[in-house]
Amino acid sequence: MIANFGFGVLVITFLVTVYSVFAAIYGDRKQIPAMVESARRAMLLTWPLLSLTAGVLIYLLVNNHFEVQFVYEVTSRSMPTYLKVTAWWGGQAGSLLFWSWLMSAFASLVTLRKWDRDREFLPWVIVVACITMAFFSASSCWCAPTVRARRRSWIKQRTGRHVTWSTTSRRNLPMRISLGWERRRRRPAGTACG
Repeated sequence: MIANFGFGVLVITFLVTVYSVFAAIYGDRKQIPAMVESARRAMLLTWPLLSLTAGVLIYLLVNNHFEVQFVYEVTSRSMPTYLKVTAWWGGQAGSLLFWSWLMSAFASLVTLRKWDRDREFLPWVIVVACITMAFFSASSCWCAPTVRARRRSWIKQRTGRHVTWSTTSRRNLPMRISLGWERRRRRPAGTACG
């Protein structure tokens, strides 16, 4: 449930960054300062949204929510808490979220300064920063999802005489565990081993 909330906030962040790009371009082309200000405020909104998503991911990491693919891949129950928190950037998906969080923090700090002298550059700063953040947000959402719950499917495996059940997802193939006797092909005596 909380993983779906984090994923939803990440999708909203992506949509806000895309809006910010188009609002900044439109405001600059049509000379509408209110649209540029709207784009700036939308860009300022990305940092709290990404902070919320990062907080959800850290919560999932610390509390061992292994139904989330990313948590399943980078943590274990035996890890201390500080290592679970730093596992946020332990995999590619978490690193993408971390980089987008840092990018939004720095871009927000840049746009909070007084732009009275260089007002004509503000829309293009917003466009470049938000295109980069949209790329990282889209990568975090769809290419390497961090806070989306993984799909479970139970697969029946045969290993020798024993039958085991294991859980898998689209990305993980089930690990094959050999529990007992397995049939081996017998070679007739005197044949080559090849």
